[in-house]
Amino acid sequence: PGDYRRALAADAFSRLDAPGLRKICCAGGSLNDADTAVLRSAFPSARHWSWWGSTETSGIGLTMPDDCASTHPGRIGIAFGGTDLALWGDDAHRGSGELLCRGPHVMRGYWKNPAATAGRFTGNWFHTGDLVDIDRDGFVRLTGTVSREQSAP
Repeated sequence: PGDYRRALAADAFSRLDAPGLRKICCAGGSLNDADTAVLRSAFPSARHWSWWGSTETSGIGLTMPDDCASTHPGRIGIAFGGTDLALWGDDAHRGSGELLCRGPHVMRGYWKNPAATAGRFTGNWFHTGDLVDIDRDGFVRLTGTVSREQSAP
Protein backbone atom coordinates (compact mmCIF):
# COMPACT_ATOMS: atom_id res chain seq x y z
CA PRO A 1 0.00 0.00 0.00
CA GLY A 2 2.95 2.37 0.52
CA ASP A 3 3.64 2.74 -3.22
CA TYR A 4 -0.04 3.39 -3.92
CA ARG A 5 -0.20 5.97 -1.12
CA ARG A 6 2.88 7.81 -2.47
CA ALA A 7 1.42 7.83 -5.98
CA LEU A 8 -1.95 9.02 -4.66
CA ALA A 9 -0.27 11.79 -2.67
CA ALA A 10 1.56 12.92 -5.82
CA ASP A 11 -1.70 12.80 -7.81
CA ALA A 12 0.08 10.43 -10.22
CA PHE A 13 -3.00 8.41 -11.18
CA SER A 14 -4.94 11.39 -12.51
CA ARG A 15 -2.34 11.76 -15.28
CA LEU A 16 -2.49 8.15 -16.47
CA ASP A 17 -4.47 6.95 -19.43
CA ALA A 18 -4.82 3.20 -18.94
CA PRO A 19 -8.26 2.10 -20.16
CA GLY A 20 -7.02 -1.47 -20.64
CA LEU A 21 -5.86 -1.90 -17.05
CA ARG A 22 -7.68 -4.97 -15.75
CA LYS A 23 -6.37 -5.57 -12.23
CA ILE A 24 -4.94 -3.54 -9.40
CA CYS A 25 -3.26 -5.57 -6.69
CA CYS A 26 -2.16 -4.43 -3.25
CA ALA A 27 -0.12 -6.51 -0.83
CA GLY A 28 1.20 -5.90 2.65
CA GLY A 29 -1.80 -4.08 4.09
CA SER A 30 -5.01 -2.40 3.10
CA LEU A 31 -5.75 0.96 1.58
CA ASN A 32 -8.20 3.26 3.29
CA ASP A 33 -11.61 3.89 1.71
CA ALA A 34 -10.63 7.31 0.32
CA ASP A 35 -7.53 5.93 -1.43
CA THR A 36 -9.52 3.02 -2.81
CA ALA A 37 -12.15 5.43 -4.17
CA VAL A 38 -9.45 7.42 -6.02
CA LEU A 39 -8.07 4.23 -7.57
CA ARG A 40 -11.55 3.06 -8.58
CA SER A 41 -12.23 6.45 -10.16
CA ALA A 42 -8.92 6.45 -12.05
CA PHE A 43 -9.32 2.84 -13.24
CA PRO A 44 -13.06 2.14 -13.35
CA SER A 45 -12.83 -1.10 -15.33
CA ALA A 46 -10.07 -2.64 -13.18
CA ARG A 47 -10.82 -5.28 -10.56
CA HIS A 48 -9.12 -4.61 -7.25
CA TRP A 49 -7.45 -7.35 -5.21
CA SER A 50 -5.37 -7.28 -2.07
CA TRP A 51 -3.27 -9.97 -0.47
CA TRP A 52 -1.62 -10.52 2.87
CA GLY A 53 1.14 -13.01 3.49
CA SER A 54 4.72 -13.54 4.52
CA THR A 55 7.72 -15.56 3.45
CA GLU A 56 6.63 -18.24 5.92
CA THR A 57 3.21 -18.51 4.23
CA SER A 58 4.71 -18.72 0.73
CA GLY A 59 3.76 -15.11 0.15
CA ILE A 60 0.00 -15.37 0.51
CA GLY A 61 -2.33 -16.36 3.29
CA LEU A 62 -5.30 -13.99 2.89
CA THR A 63 -6.98 -12.44 -0.11
CA MET A 64 -9.61 -9.75 -0.55
CA PRO A 65 -11.53 -10.25 -3.79
CA ASP A 66 -12.83 -7.13 -5.51
CA ASP A 67 -16.47 -8.02 -4.95
CA CYS A 68 -15.96 -8.23 -1.17
CA ALA A 69 -13.99 -5.03 -0.62
CA SER A 70 -17.03 -2.74 -0.46
CA THR A 71 -18.93 -5.04 1.92
CA HIS A 72 -15.94 -5.46 4.27
CA PRO A 73 -14.14 -2.09 4.31
CA GLY A 74 -10.90 -1.95 6.26
CA ARG A 75 -10.43 -5.72 6.08
CA ILE A 76 -7.40 -7.29 4.42
CA GLY A 77 -9.05 -10.52 3.36
CA ILE A 78 -10.19 -14.03 4.06
CA ALA A 79 -8.23 -17.27 4.24
CA PHE A 80 -6.78 -18.30 0.87
CA GLY A 81 -5.84 -21.63 -0.70
CA GLY A 82 -6.28 -24.03 2.19
CA THR A 83 -5.05 -21.63 4.87
CA ASP A 84 -6.45 -22.29 8.33
CA LEU A 85 -6.60 -19.31 10.68
CA ALA A 86 -6.68 -19.10 14.44
CA LEU A 87 -6.21 -16.45 17.09
CA TRP A 88 -3.75 -16.49 19.99
CA GLY A 89 -4.01 -14.46 23.16
CA ASP A 90 -6.27 -13.40 25.98
CA ASP A 91 -8.96 -11.95 23.68
CA ALA A 92 -9.00 -14.78 21.12
CA HIS A 93 -12.42 -15.90 22.35
CA ARG A 94 -13.71 -12.39 21.50
CA GLY A 95 -12.39 -12.55 17.93
CA SER A 96 -9.13 -10.66 18.32
CA GLY A 97 -5.54 -11.61 18.98
CA GLU A 98 -2.39 -12.64 17.17
CA LEU A 99 -3.08 -14.23 13.80
CA LEU A 100 -1.93 -17.84 13.48
CA CYS A 101 -1.81 -19.68 10.14
CA ARG A 102 -1.35 -23.24 9.00
CA GLY A 103 -1.84 -24.99 5.71
CA PRO A 104 -0.10 -26.82 2.91
CA HIS A 105 1.84 -23.70 1.88
CA VAL A 106 2.96 -22.68 5.39
CA MET A 107 6.51 -23.73 6.14
CA ARG A 108 7.14 -26.21 8.95
CA GLY A 109 10.10 -24.42 10.52
CA TYR A 110 13.28 -22.46 9.99
CA TRP A 111 16.15 -24.31 8.30
CA LYS A 112 18.55 -25.65 10.91
CA ASN A 113 17.23 -23.18 13.51
CA PRO A 114 15.14 -25.01 16.10
CA ALA A 115 15.20 -22.02 18.48
CA ALA A 116 13.61 -19.72 15.88
CA THR A 117 11.12 -22.44 14.99
CA ALA A 118 10.15 -22.87 18.65
CA GLY A 119 9.72 -19.12 18.95
CA ARG A 120 7.32 -18.80 16.01
CA PHE A 121 5.39 -22.08 15.96
CA THR A 122 2.92 -23.75 18.28
CA GLY A 123 2.64 -27.23 16.82
CA ASN A 124 2.05 -26.58 13.13
CA TRP A 125 0.55 -23.11 13.73
CA PHE A 126 2.74 -20.22 12.56
CA HIS A 127 2.64 -17.10 14.78
CA THR A 128 2.50 -14.18 12.31
CA GLY A 129 3.19 -11.39 14.80
CA ASP A 130 0.16 -9.49 13.47
CA LEU A 131 -2.65 -8.47 15.80
CA VAL A 132 -5.99 -8.84 14.06
CA ASP A 133 -9.67 -9.23 14.56
CA ILE A 134 -11.75 -11.64 12.52
CA ASP A 135 -15.41 -10.91 11.85
CA ARG A 136 -18.11 -13.56 11.79
CA ASP A 137 -17.72 -13.93 8.00
CA GLY A 138 -14.01 -14.75 8.40
CA PHE A 139 -12.66 -11.40 7.14
CA VAL A 140 -9.48 -10.23 8.87
CA ARG A 141 -8.58 -6.67 9.90
CA LEU A 142 -5.06 -5.70 10.98
CA THR A 143 -4.98 -3.88 14.30
CA GLY A 144 -1.27 -3.88 15.17
CA THR A 145 1.73 -6.04 15.87
CA VAL A 146 2.90 -7.95 18.90
CA SER A 147 6.35 -8.32 20.32
CA ARG A 148 7.92 -11.75 20.20
CA GLU A 149 7.67 -11.93 23.99
CA GLN A 150 3.87 -11.72 23.72
CA SER A 151 3.31 -14.06 20.80
CA ALA A 152 5.57 -17.05 21.09
CA PRO A 153 4.61 -20.05 23.18
